[in-house]
Amino acid sequence: MASIRIKTLAIALFALLILQGMHTRPLLCQDWSPESDEISLSRSSQFLWKTVKDVKYQGGYVYLLMINGLQIYHGGIDFSTPELVKQLEFDNTYNDLHVEGDFAVLISRYGLMSFVDISQPEAAVRTFDLQIADTVFDYVTYEDYGYLACGFGGVHVLDQSDPYDIRIVRTIEEGAHMVAAAVYDDILYVSDDFNGLIEYHIDSPLLPVFEKVSLFSRPIKDLSLRRNMAYLAYGDSGIVAHAIESSGALRRVMRYPTLSSAQSVRACDNALLASDMIGNVYVFDYDTTAARYISSERDVDDNFDFGVSNDREYLFLPDRRGGLDVVSVDPGIEPILVWFYPGSSLVSSVALAEDFAVVSGSNDYLSVWKLGQENVPELVSTFRSAAGDPQAVRLDSIVIVTDNSLQDASFVHILGLDDQSGELRHEKSFLAVSDPFDIKAEFSSDTTIDLTVAGKFGTTVTTIGLPLEPPEDVYYALGTGTATSGFVVTAAEWNDGFLYTCALKGGGNQIYDATELGNNDLLVSTASFDVKGRINVIEIIDTICYLAGSRGLQVCAMDSFMIGSEIGSYFEDYDFYDLEFNWPDSLMFAAMGGEGLGVFDISDLSSPDLLLLSDTPGFAEKVDALENSLAVADRHSVLIYDYFLKADRNQVIIPSEYYLEQNYPNPFNAVTRIDFGIPGELSTYRDVQLKVINILGQTVRTLVNQKLGPGLYSYTWDGTDYSGSRVASGLYFYRLSIDDSPQTTRKMVLLK
Repeated sequence: MASIRIKTLAIALFALLILQGMHTRPLLCQDWSPESDEISLSRSSQFLWKTVKDVKYQGGYVYLLMINGLQIYHGGIDFSTPELVKQLEFDNTYNDLHVEGDFAVLISRYGLMSFVDISQPEAAVRTFDLQIADTVFDYVTYEDYGYLACGFGGVHVLDQSDPYDIRIVRTIEEGAHMVAAAVYDDILYVSDDFNGLIEYHIDSPLLPVFEKVSLFSRPIKDLSLRRNMAYLAYGDSGIVAHAIESSGALRRVMRYPTLSSAQSVRACDNALLASDMIGNVYVFDYDTTAARYISSERDVDDNFDFGVSNDREYLFLPDRRGGLDVVSVDPGIEPILVWFYPGSSLVSSVALAEDFAVVSGSNDYLSVWKLGQENVPELVSTFRSAAGDPQAVRLDSIVIVTDNSLQDASFVHILGLDDQSGELRHEKSFLAVSDPFDIKAEFSSDTTIDLTVAGKFGTTVTTIGLPLEPPEDVYYALGTGTATSGFVVTAAEWNDGFLYTCALKGGGNQIYDATELGNNDLLVSTASFDVKGRINVIEIIDTICYLAGSRGLQVCAMDSFMIGSEIGSYFEDYDFYDLEFNWPDSLMFAAMGGEGLGVFDISDLSSPDLLLLSDTPGFAEKVDALENSLAVADRHSVLIYDYFLKADRNQVIIPSEYYLEQNYPNPFNAVTRIDFGIPGELSTYRDVQLKVINILGQTVRTLVNQKLGPGLYSYTWDGTDYSGSRVASGLYFYRLSIDDSPQTTRKMVLLK
């Protein structure tokens, strides 16, 4: 009973803190460098964010509210080349941004307010966090005070005189549901969408005094004041302008119509802005009721802004996919798109290329970002694929990107990537399956590329020939084939002439013969295989197959072209969404959803070892590696890392004597591992043979026949002979010979 009382008291105290408005100083970002005994990982670049939630313009600077922080751009000349000057990273997600004077305020859906000092935008700093117990519908400032319209929570009055100690000092509750606020001539106007417009005198800003209520027949969704006019977003009536009489009374004078119910209004010096329920944004001149500009299909609530630079007028418009358009809307001139930020609501792929990151998302654009410039990514080029959610992969100086713009098929574009500028140029296009969700490419020879495009209900494989000498200096298809499935495909791998696909339902895991491709062949299934859970990635390396998905990592043996028996299941409590390999360092990188980034030692392919698990701010779904750089797509952002192996990881361990371990597992039915050690000086190499012998003394397979230096070694045997055929069950021997030293032989048993 005592523990129950203590728990109840703790909950009550916590609720009391919330109701009073918790205020705490922000946690400052620390240098981030997770390490294990073998590898160190550090962020080499700031977040490359892709989801714009809100935008504000002030004094030549554009403030972009990203889903996890704030980006500040200097607009430059006519916004032709905006420059990112500051980026702040937060642990929370935000939905609304307010910029006024020396402060930017980020507001979350759950009432968290983060204050940022922007008196010097290039040195902007987060000063304070304030947790409100209510939803914040609107926020307005007056002198050193702020007023929060918080729905049923009333209007909270903030004392903002100390930017490092902002607090709620009073709450006024005359209304029922407060949704908007504005200040004009020492009067605070608050919209109560149950009762109308409430006025307070704020001669003393800390003590608003209730004056009166003006009743309206429909809810007022938003209001804005300019000079002696009040502009009300008045339901189906659009925007209604009222003159503020000397007595304080409101007199209706004009209506600005909107196509659907008006949701927001903003009275700027040069224009009146409004938005409606279906996402249209309107620019009105004050003296006419016809909008001079309408932007449609945005679907981003009321998040937009208007500004004047060099006597030109600009509209700042986030869109439904997380991007941003800056449009010149000067009166009498055709609107011109002067800058766009290729954001996206979700990041779909990332690929590293020297000093660049190639990123695609849920918009139509593939974007290239230059890295390493003062730790801030810089947008350098884009390519439009004409359809949302493109997938991209990089091979040396080319980028291959999908384009799902056809009804029953998709394009695959091959783009040249300029190593100096990061510009993309279109080289060639090929057809593939519709609705592509993954793409793989690798050089199959010095002159060909094997390309795999996995779609929702099928997979296309294409062998692409590289450009020859002029005039045949284009990419061309040497052969292509498509495997169709009645199941939803989740992963695909093309290896050694065979295509392997996984599907959501049992029976959809198929192997197709793609050894000889003609002109758009329909591939035929030759076998099937079993998996656990949903598989998101298939990777085949030598005689090992990795199946990664919702039930961890399954390691299976390859029996000829067949995915054979399971060697082991690892990390079954984790989800795997993508894998990337660094073969020289025997490393595997995994995007592991909510767990973040996993780094694995795969010196032993059949038994991956987890070296490091590093949390990422969001949900890790894609990963790419290049030399000692690593990129992780985290749904709404891309993180770039540097990593290095510690010296002792690659230190050679030299045994004091020769040894040959018992194979493991034993007996076995798929693959078994054989370990041995060689002593001696590092500079000394010996002739080493490791053979598998049957009971008749005949050599079945030679696993090692080369010179090896001192150290520890591990090899596997998959139960096949020289021709790749499976041998019979029974007793076998493995024999190690090293120079003139005595031979060592052990027994092993193969079972089928």
